[in-house]
Amino acid sequence: PAEALLWLEQGKTRLLAEALALGNADLEPLPPVQREAILKARQTVRRLEAEMRFPPDTSVHRNDRELAETLRQARSQLKQLVASVRKHNPDFMPTGLDLPNILALVPKGGALVAPLITSQGSAVYVLPPGAKTVGKGHVIPLKDFTDNRLNSMLVGSGDKPGWLRIYVAYLEKKQQALQVLQALNAGRTTPATWQAALGEMQAALERWDMAIETFTGQLWDALMGPVHERLVTLGLAEGAPVTLMPQGGLNLLPLHAAWRYVSGAQRAFLDDYTVTYVPSAYALSVSHRRLQDERRHRPTLLAVVNPTVDLPHTPIEGEAVAALFPPTARQELVERAATQGAVLEAAPGCTYLHLACHGFYDWHDVMRSGLILAGDVPFTLTEIVSSLDLNTARLVVLSACETGLTEFQQSPDEYIGLPAGFLRAGAPGVVSTLWAVDDVSTALLMERFYLYHLHGDPSKPDEGPLPPASALRRAQQWLRDVTARELAAHYDEEMQQPSYLSFAQALALQIRFNRQKDPDGCPFSHPVFWAPFTISGQ
Repeated sequence: PAEALLWLEQGKTRLLAEALALGNADLEPLPPVQREAILKARQTVRRLEAEMRFPPDTSVHRNDRELAETLRQARSQLKQLVASVRKHNPDFMPTGLDLPNILALVPKGGALVAPLITSQGSAVYVLPPGAKTVGKGHVIPLKDFTDNRLNSMLVGSGDKPGWLRIYVAYLEKKQQALQVLQALNAGRTTPATWQAALGEMQAALERWDMAIETFTGQLWDALMGPVHERLVTLGLAEGAPVTLMPQGGLNLLPLHAAWRYVSGAQRAFLDDYTVTYVPSAYALSVSHRRLQDERRHRPTLLAVVNPTVDLPHTPIEGEAVAALFPPTARQELVERAATQGAVLEAAPGCTYLHLACHGFYDWHDVMRSGLILAGDVPFTLTEIVSSLDLNTARLVVLSACETGLTEFQQSPDEYIGLPAGFLRAGAPGVVSTLWAVDDVSTALLMERFYLYHLHGDPSKPDEGPLPPASALRRAQQWLRDVTARELAAHYDEEMQQPSYLSFAQALALQIRFNRQKDPDGCPFSHPVFWAPFTISGQ
């Protein structure tokens, strides 16, 4: 089991591990000539990697073969420089961990959980704190949970669609409805056509909502239930930290939202434990090292808010988040001011980067996934990796759609996606989303998340500020359980004593929740609202 765990770790996120090792390499002790040579070679590799992802019709795009050969030579030169340093300093720029260092990452009072999915069945490592070695007692065998079963759950078939098929079908119907609405506004179609398109979109949304509940229930039976049983045996307290290190397609699924019935009500894994996701043990070790420096202190905010001027509740979200930081420790790039150049210029030096905007995942080329900034300009993963400096950041919060999706078909164990891009840019932790999210519920969750993280839970004043993962868990539970009556009362109080909203904004929200049919109902109880949010890293 111990040897297999090391092989599992060595096979995960190799490209990300190399990038993190290089980005965190301690160059200061090196002679100036070596330091400058490595810095120059690293910049050359990053520039060429970015150029490889330019569209073929871009004026600066060179011949593919010529560019690939140039990049190969640049990487070779960089490896030679690193090898020359390692001759005298064997510990320079490590990209792997031995077993003691992996076991040292088990969270205090919690567990490190690493599934291994194969065609012959699966095994799940559940490592408790204080473990000195790894044996069969640390492994849960799941012989019926194969990669074929996981693929069926993720993709499925035309007759029995899986998670992604149902989600993509909903997105397609939503896009078609928007196109019909535009045609209706332009006088090119009829109201009946619009009503038909709207009906199809609503039906697809209902199928997606149902799929979330169905598949998260299946996740409990297939994977998270046995894990939970083992954690209970270990005696973990409620809310204990559990670090999940998913493999391949599992990265696309909300494992924290897996549920079972308890006393006739659904209870999620999240209700029992605080979940953090990590791409690999090495990536986690880098996040830990980053938190040892001064970025943990003096929180400063860079908020990028509603660059496309079409998300009505992101300004409210931006004001709510900014109000939790001192006036001298926050900068907001709002609407047309939120250009890519402005973000790149302002990001160095901030500890919290909050992006409340549109996000998208490119299913054909993950490196073209990104965020939409002012002027409808995409800030792609390629550009994030090649140009963003987050070496002082504590946390990146991607309050946007589909920011947590990762490539799972061609390179499933490389963890290629926006979270990896921001980790590579220097952040220890990234909050992101696994699907398209609702504007209103996201604003509510983000306000509560930052409140718990920076100032603590007002109902538990002795607890103090919460770590990001604990704050996110508490905010998700709050969003799920808050009633329409409580939300209306909150905004009524904001109308009487404004703290971050205008009277008109508070009034509109108060009216919205006062009009709910069931004032004691929970308008955001469905996991479609609270479950897409995850934290990667620390």
